[in-house]
Amino acid sequence: MKSAHTESISIAFIKALILFFLITCLSLAVNATTYTSIGPGLWNDEDTWSGGTVPPSTLGGNDIVNINHRVVESSGTIKLDRATLNVNNILLLTSGSLEMEHANDRVNINSGVIIILNGSFLNKKGLVTINGGGIQMCNSGFKDESTGNSKGTIGTGYIYTDNGNIENIGNSPFSSNIAWCSESGGQVGMPTSEDCSAIDPPTCNDETYYLGFSLPVELFDFTATKTNNEVSLKWVTVSEVNNEKFILEYAENGTDFQYLSEQAGQGTTNNFTEYFFVHKNARTLQSDIIYYRLKQIDFDGKFEYSKIISVHFEKNKNTSLIFPNPVISGRSFILENEIINHIEIIDAQNRLIFDKKINKENTAEISTSFLEPGIYFIRINDQEMQKLIVLK
Repeated sequence: MKSAHTESISIAFIKALILFFLITCLSLAVNATTYTSIGPGLWNDEDTWSGGTVPPSTLGGNDIVNINHRVVESSGTIKLDRATLNVNNILLLTSGSLEMEHANDRVNINSGVIIILNGSFLNKKGLVTINGGGIQMCNSGFKDESTGNSKGTIGTGYIYTDNGNIENIGNSPFSSNIAWCSESGGQVGMPTSEDCSAIDPPTCNDETYYLGFSLPVELFDFTATKTNNEVSLKWVTVSEVNNEKFILEYAENGTDFQYLSEQAGQGTTNNFTEYFFVHKNARTLQSDIIYYRLKQIDFDGKFEYSKIISVHFEKNKNTSLIFPNPVISGRSFILENEIINHIEIIDAQNRLIFDKKINKENTAEISTSFLEPGIYFIRINDQEMQKLIVLK
């Protein structure tokens, strides 16, 4: 027979366990975060999500993600670990996988589509519910290895793979109302016969695999680096779809952008692509700060702008004076500075056509007899350059 002391300890222990359980559940509820898309865009772009908070690639703590618009993830795998993914539009993974790690994981496809290219869909322990939508795989496979009555793949819709297998290797329910088709692949454990006639997705080598959308070009990096008088610009894309070209623009006030250059895009690719351009003589512009942006144009004429970046040239406060400017060809112009010890003249093609070291104070006179009419750049004492116009 238990003593009163022993029984008291047992009751206290049970109460402690209950309290621990309640605290744990409360902690999970408090830490849960809901992420909801507010427009089409990239998974890792804060502009895609309400509140500007990007969902992590591993979702847990009862997190909820609501895909209400076309969202593209191309940076890797999305893992659910005690989380819910509601797909009400289109979720495209271009080079990663979707994995469900925990028994409480839920993927609900509500008249939406999950598209996975070159990856996989793996349901280890959770529940996939398809309500009028589907799952499309290209060079990818679908596998359900979950066990238990509250797990599996249920609902009404379809699963399609091109060059990938469809496998149902757990003992969870797999709805017979889900049509399935495995082009150039196989199947394991499917409860019904293959019915490709019920599914009509495009093939993997067809750009309409992206469901006719001009998916955004994913700009991984866009930088501007100043070197002497030049600005080296570089941008990198992770993937491109229907991309005809980039137009590079610049502005001195951050608003009135002008054409600078353009480069052809890669059309459609899932590979990293690097682009480069050097803005020569950028330091000769009037503004100390130069702004740059990219205009990405699709083959169908649609376009979007990148973020704006800038460089700051710290110009010499003792700016040299050039007068007269413009100057008539054959006549002389005057350079004025506190000290003049090195003069360079560069033409519009960035060729050095005059290079002279002198030792002058205040002023120096230079003849234009060797200069054709046109635009030139004068550099004094290896400092900033200034524009000189020579007229006929």
